[in-house]
Amino acid sequence: MKNIDYLWTMMNTTEFQTKILQLALEKLGEKNGKKLLAELLNQSQDAIYKKLRGETTLQLQEILIISERLKISLDSLLDQNKNQVLFDCTEVMIVKDSYLAYLNNIVRQLEFASQLPEKYVYYTSNEISLFQYFQYPVLAAFKLYIWARTNWGISDLSSLHEEIENIKNDSKISFALQKINALYNLFPSTEIWSINILDNTLNQLRWFIDSGELNDPVLINEIIHSLHNLLKQNKINMAISSKNNRLDSQTSIPWKVYYNEMTHTNNTILVTHAAGMITFVTHDNPNFMITTSTEFGTSTKQWMEKLIQKSENICGESEKIRNKYFSILQQKVKQFEQEIKKS
Repeated sequence: MKNIDYLWTMMNTTEFQTKILQLALEKLGEKNGKKLLAELLNQSQDAIYKKLRGETTLQLQEILIISERLKISLDSLLDQNKNQVLFDCTEVMIVKDSYLAYLNNIVRQLEFASQLPEKYVYYTSNEISLFQYFQYPVLAAFKLYIWARTNWGISDLSSLHEEIENIKNDSKISFALQKINALYNLFPSTEIWSINILDNTLNQLRWFIDSGELNDPVLINEIIHSLHNLLKQNKINMAISSKNNRLDSQTSIPWKVYYNEMTHTNNTILVTHAAGMITFVTHDNPNFMITTSTEFGTSTKQWMEKLIQKSENICGESEKIRNKYFSILQQKVKQFEQEIKKS
């Protein structure tokens, strides 16, 4: 479990919990502080005394309630120096020895973030997000194989075709992918896409085809067909500005997507919530470094807002721009398909 989100690891220390409880009591007042804290957390005063004595620990949701209701900055407790930014590099440093271990870590990250109140995601990338690929089994398998071979250095891999079939037929991997998709679709988000978001994947396909490692016409067609479906479904979802393709306001997850023709950037995810910010920055894609620095998060948000100002909305009523954008992407896939048929 050492790869669980470091945020909770730091919050779960005695030092941190003592500090936040002391600050809470100071804000609530010395006379009735313990009683008011018990009411705030919907617990008995005896339970509060146990937490104050260190016999029991605060749960994540309790920490978030204290932070949100009493306006206590978690960042001020976790990172005192505003001129330095603390990054968790666990995801970068640990050895990836299986597809499932990587996916389960993403599940844990999303489960943690899903508990945050008033959560919102900002996402900018020079490649279509991994969450998009994970909705299509063959695309997920292809990308996982590439990362295992080129980024993670897993040496005991079978052939490309065998690995893809093994990944697709692995029930635990399928379950993890489904869970990731379900969790990510809970997050309202704003994303910035470029016209080059498929280029990396198409270049990777071209390399494996030219090298002879990808030579099964059925598998090639399955991958290309999934890319077409990915574009088709995203165009539909953007038309109704809904990540999960729901029309009614009760179940629809808001989704804004902007098209920036000029900017090329690394993958960056910013999660804002009632108690602060979490920023995920790519290092050796698809691995991320993570920070909860409010200063860094604020700077990241300002940068993204500047990008948005120079971008075009392709959701909702922006049909003309959306049609043009997806026409270019679809043409790229069709052209690639025609080229490999000739080769």
